[in-house]
Amino acid sequence: MKKIVLVGQMMASTNGFRPLEQELKKRGMDVKAYLPAGKPLHDVAEEIFESAGNVDLILTGMSSEQNLVQEEVQSLELAIARKIPCGVYADTFGVHRRTWFKHLREKINFLFVTNKEEAKDAKTIYPNTNIIVSGNPTREAYFTPVWTYEQSREILGIAPDEIVALCPQGKNLVVNREHIGGTIQAIESVFITTKDRFRVFVCLHPGDLNPLESYADFLKSSVKIAFVTKNMMRSSVLVPASDIIIESGSDIGVEACCQRKPVISFFTKTALDRLDAGKTGGSKWPPCELGAQKAVYGDITELASVISELLTPEGYAPMRVRQEKVFPQPAEKGSATKIMADTIEKYLS
Repeated sequence: MKKIVLVGQMMASTNGFRPLEQELKKRGMDVKAYLPAGKPLHDVAEEIFESAGNVDLILTGMSSEQNLVQEEVQSLELAIARKIPCGVYADTFGVHRRTWFKHLREKINFLFVTNKEEAKDAKTIYPNTNIIVSGNPTREAYFTPVWTYEQSREILGIAPDEIVALCPQGKNLVVNREHIGGTIQAIESVFITTKDRFRVFVCLHPGDLNPLESYADFLKSSVKIAFVTKNMMRSSVLVPASDIIIESGSDIGVEACCQRKPVISFFTKTALDRLDAGKTGGSKWPPCELGAQKAVYGDITELASVISELLTPEGYAPMRVRQEKVFPQPAEKGSATKIMADTIEKYLS
């Protein structure tokens, strides 16, 4: 029986590897999965080989945080040293450029990416690696939300004439406050007579350790605003009910693209600095570069103008065309997991 090890520190790789783990087991493989969903692993690289015996293949995620990436890198280093096939999974845009893996680029056997554009770029820095467009198993569900627009709004108590803006947040307090404050200012400046129709849902990141009181002053604004924590509901629940998404490099923006919603990526200088931070080698958000989202760089007046434009059918139409091109609906459910499992079988044969 072939023995496979999966190591994925971040929530994104954990979510992507869970269905893969089940698929590999269905195919008769012995799978050991280290998937802590964003919590640190401690010194498991040696354990992978000591407890699992002779490993036949290793697949890891590509974490964004230096304090989480150690076990992924060490597992790959051990695989390369012992001439065991190994691969990595880049779950979203630019992940393949994360610098923690730079010294391994010429020795990794295969790399999973989400689309053809990512594959082209990956090949320039992974010249000896088999680049496979697998897609993202988690994102397949983005195309088929449980509720329709009308159903979700009725369940959440949103009136038919209300305009819902969804603002997913990250972990950094400064970035979050600039994002929330900028969104409120933009709505107040352009929708002077209709701002009462707006409802802004600010979804706090599960990893945001800042106390809720850090955002309390925003509740005094003239725009109706509600803060949503992980204990209330997942951000994804609000995507179908939204009329526009104002994000900052969040995967919720990708989910909104898959559901054909107008998406603005609002980047202050602080947000851009964190987007780069030496992890991907660039400070551009690919969905914006590809036209599936609209980037606004810290300019509140421009943000107000873009919100107003994208809330009209004719203003949103060109973006929707690009979303359908950049994020095409999968031909069948589970196709990403199947491609990944097929690739692993190939390297084991």
